[in-house]
Amino acid sequence: MNRILFVIVCNMVLVFSLKAQNEWGVPYQEDQKAVVYEEVVQQSGLTKDQLYARAIEWINSYFTAGASKITEKNQDEGLIRLKDRITLFRMEKKNKVVDVVIDYNIEIYVKDGRYKYVFRNFRSYQGSTSPGIEVWMDPNKCKKENALERYANLNAEITKIIDNLKSYMQTGTQKKDNDW
Repeated sequence: MNRILFVIVCNMVLVFSLKAQNEWGVPYQEDQKAVVYEEVVQQSGLTKDQLYARAIEWINSYFTAGASKITEKNQDEGLIRLKDRITLFRMEKKNKVVDVVIDYNIEIYVKDGRYKYVFRNFRSYQGSTSPGIEVWMDPNKCKKENALERYANLNAEITKIIDNLKSYMQTGTQKKDNDW
């Protein structure tokens, strides 16, 4: 009986996670015409101030020069905004080469017993211009196989950051990275 219940729950989780992501493998919000990762996470037993302090600690421990990435902090409103950059790589003739550099924003909102993270404004850094990564969905701007690979790589990187954030917010300690 427990095994059947487990299979049903796993299937429901799979169905809901597939609905949240489009054919490109990233969470695309049609109303905003943008790739946005967001979730409200329940964290019972912790106050707004404790969650705010943990979020600041996480930023400073996870990111190199984390404090310099913060663009706005407001403890009274429970808001932290920061900017970051990810470099995605691809294989070319058995060599790992830079494919694209992506700038993006993170917003963390805290309230008693819960917090919300939002990853948005993903921009493909190209010097003086930085188009949104949503242009990769246009077949006239990017080959579909290249776009799918980029979105998969981006999703893996953002998921890793989110997992680390959730772990830190829950335990107050940095998650060990076993990817050596």
